[in-house]
Order: sequence, then C-alpha cells, then structure tokens
Amino acid sequence: MIVRSDATYQVNDDIDDFLRAERYEPNLEPPLEERVEELRHRLRIEAAVVEGAKNVIRLLQSSRVADKKALQEVSAAVY
Repeated sequence: MIVRSDATYQVNDDIDDFLRAERYEPNLEPPLEERVEELRHRLRIEAAVVEGAKNVIRLLQSSRVADKKALQEVSAAVY
C-alpha cells in the first residue's frame, strides 16, 4: 500500500500548474548571431576546399606527365 501525503499531491499540482501556465517549451534554436557566425564558418571552409581543388588542378595541369584521370576527378568535383 502506498501512502501519499497532502504535500505530495500539492507538489504534483504545483508542477502541473506551472507546465500548463507557462507552456514550457525549451528554446532549441540558437540565437540569430550564432547561426550567422556558423554559416560564415561553413562558407570559409567551403571556400578553402574550392581553393585547394583549384591548386590541385593547376599542379596537375603543369606537370610534365599529365595524370588525366586525376585531373578529370578534381575538375568534376570543383565544377
């Protein structure tokens, strides 16, 4: 047999009242400034990857023995 006191019922009622009144919803979305900074960070990474791929293309094009397959793969990835 479980014995519950009036205090237990009061705590449960208080929690229920809080949840109903406040409609508690955690804020899962970061602030706008953080989202903009994250996008800028990703853009810098993407730009660095493209620059690196362009460097590889230049290196492959300038070599005496052209590795045509590697050049095609890099060109397809960049463009």
